[in-house]
Amino acid sequence: MRAHKVHRSLSLVLSAAALSLTCGSASAKITVEGTPIEQKRINDAIARLEAASPTAKACFADLRARAEEVKIKIGKTADIATANGATNQVIMNTSPIECLMQINNAAGGGMALKSSSFDLILAHEVLGHLHNKIKGLPWGEPAAMAKVNKIRTEMGLPTRTAYSVKEGKKTVVPFSDGSKVDATEGLKKGNAGAPGRRAIELQAQIPVVLAPSIRGDSFDLFMDEVFPLPQINMLFPDGSTQQTELVFLDASLFPSPEPEFPAAIDFLYMDLGSFTYEGQPTAGSLVDPIPDNNRGGVGMLPLPEPLPLPPVPDPVLPLELQGDYLVQNPVFDQFGDPGYMPTQLTGELQFDPLSQTYAGNLLFQAILYAPPPPVLCVADVTTTGATLPGQPGFGEPDGAVNIDDLGYFLNAFVAGDASIADVTTTGATLEGQPGYGQPDGVVDIDDLGYFLNLFLAGCS
Repeated sequence: MRAHKVHRSLSLVLSAAALSLTCGSASAKITVEGTPIEQKRINDAIARLEAASPTAKACFADLRARAEEVKIKIGKTADIATANGATNQVIMNTSPIECLMQINNAAGGGMALKSSSFDLILAHEVLGHLHNKIKGLPWGEPAAMAKVNKIRTEMGLPTRTAYSVKEGKKTVVPFSDGSKVDATEGLKKGNAGAPGRRAIELQAQIPVVLAPSIRGDSFDLFMDEVFPLPQINMLFPDGSTQQTELVFLDASLFPSPEPEFPAAIDFLYMDLGSFTYEGQPTAGSLVDPIPDNNRGGVGMLPLPEPLPLPPVPDPVLPLELQGDYLVQNPVFDQFGDPGYMPTQLTGELQFDPLSQTYAGNLLFQAILYAPPPPVLCVADVTTTGATLPGQPGFGEPDGAVNIDDLGYFLNAFVAGDASIADVTTTGATLEGQPGYGQPDGVVDIDDLGYFLNLFLAGCS
């Protein structure tokens, strides 16, 4: 078992007063970074939010009035978007955001996609996370999701009813009107652009113990060591299967006063045993939260209160935990992009009067979005015949360079999709020039010329 940093942060000691959704009127400087087009997109989103939501308007005004600087930019990050509490920086990963798709409700409609727009994702990171953090409030997922749901209500949009759930091979986000957002293709996009991440399904039954923490304000969740290590079943995109062990699990859970999301996961760490990926043994994987994001996840069902335990605890405690985590191992490190894993833990635990703990099995379900190997041929950007989103091999190199690769790149070039079409620095059109073959955040005619030269050369 690898060593874990014992993290028992008190940052999510939640109280109803502390989690007030009132933004105040107190002024962080907001700095928007990037190209003029990127800055305009972010500034326009802020303006729309302020015009449509009194809560958003008050929160942005409060940020502008404070001494701390908040930076917002468009770029690549492990998630669709991230807020870094150490640097007060939000990164919006536009390519995955644009891959989000709606699943209609039973009536054939719904507004889930509008409720997951670029604007509202920005509000989640800037107002839900960083604004709460700067004000000294908890900035975990329950508080962030509740605040943005208030903004959605003011905008006449359905509210988010869960963090994310696994439905078959998809990762979806449900909303109050019954419609959902399918985030699968967006999460596959990740940092890699083309080719996208591989979606590996994981499932296991995990024997766990839930015990009051020594602080008396939270619960510790850990594996029950009386039982053998759980076996995780892994299903790969090509239909092949593997098994690996769950070596370690440790989480800290806090009650939350938010009725929609009544528990918070302060952190969750896991160790997975080795499995083979792209022909290489991973030698074990560390699963942990995104650094400096304080976004462990949410609990959809209430924890026992008051803590450490009521005088007569309920004999059965249902749990439903949801969160997103990074997965790191030597193979993923070699490929230059961590894995990303939306995770669910669900089940019922039984109270043991003798130990004063809860114990039982939780069903672990996750989709591990694993990074692809580095692209060795820039002009090989999709599989032959895979010209439309959703077709097998779309956006995945196959070792052949043909007209389908050209069409795939041209579509991305016309759309200005920098994750695919930004392949060289402006002005660097000849080998040996500074920035040749290095993306610079701008999609222009030099990127097209660079790609066409490689396309004509083919792949050796």
